[in-house]
Amino acid sequence: MSENDIRLRCTQPAQVIMDGKPVVMPLESLVNLAAIRSHLELMALRQDRLLAGFWVDGKPVTTEEITQEGRAYREIKARSIGFWELGQELASSALTQLETLLERTRQAVLLVLINPWPVASRLAQELHADLRTLVVLISFLNELSGTQLSALMLGRNTMSNHLEEVATLCAHVEALELSKDNLALSDVLEQGFLPWLLELRQGLEHWGETP
Repeated sequence: MSENDIRLRCTQPAQVIMDGKPVVMPLESLVNLAAIRSHLELMALRQDRLLAGFWVDGKPVTTEEITQEGRAYREIKARSIGFWELGQELASSALTQLETLLERTRQAVLLVLINPWPVASRLAQELHADLRTLVVLISFLNELSGTQLSALMLGRNTMSNHLEEVATLCAHVEALELSKDNLALSDVLEQGFLPWLLELRQGLEHWGETP
């Protein structure tokens, strides 16, 4: 076995628990943590669930940490989560990011007016980048929901069309790099980004309340 592939091994069969219940593991799956995790992931998938947490002797262990320096272990605990529950957690995370973006955008409306263009441009670009990150998260949430989220109506628009509008908003900001017009940038943030974010929040809150 190479030094780069030293696996955590147990000196005796470990106790494996998932979602608070003991799991009877095949002996061949108790050889190392990678095998144990793979077996638990498969068990979860068979129940339309995903493995959401993995602990070794009370300490969380990531996939990357599974092939580290060898040591004995006695207890493995895992937590699984249903697709709907995962969707709710992602929706909650998206709403948290959205609230932060809303507050930063409100502040930026004034800040881009009272600061020189380089500072105003940097503020807008930072908002732009974080907004795209949020859109990626919501797109993943949509895939998880089986496209139910994309069909959600936001006024006269669907969520899918609403998300596509962000490209137009960002293009307006990028176009201002030529004119370096602080007032125009403030207007785009106040009249474009803020209403867009508020509608998005309303849609996510409504979707999160739907069973």
